Amino acid sequence: AGATSLWERLNEPNQCSTSHNHHCYSHISAFFIKDLAGIHYNPDTLDHTRCDIRPIFPTEVNDAEGYFDSPSGRIFSAWKRENGGITLTVEIPDGISGKLLLPKGWRLDGAKTEAALSTSVYKIVRE
Repeated sequence: AGATSLWERLNEPNQCSTSHNHHCYSHISAFFIKDLAGIHYNPDTLDHTRCDIRPIFPTEVNDAEGYFDSPSGRIFSAWKRENGGITLTVEIPDGISGKLLLPKGWRLDGAKTEAALSTSVYKIVRE
């Protein structure tokens, strides 16, 4: 009663909770990095040298960017709506490999929806 945030109980039952201000919306940062920027570092938790870029392009959003500092260096992804398509810029450090995977309804030139990941500027269009 009277809570304005999520209370976290770390103590035994019938003892006062020590945390009355637990962050309950922390997933928002993960949403920005993983979903909007599309950075999926070590997606299978098996290979710390792998990163897939799988951004989403919500119609309400015109641009997004994010980064993740991996042990090999910074992984950066940014996209922007331009001329009816998307310009996606990706920077990955040496030693990182993976795939660029586009959401349904989008493709690279040549009708590909998937490509080997590299530091590059990709032009993406609607299918």
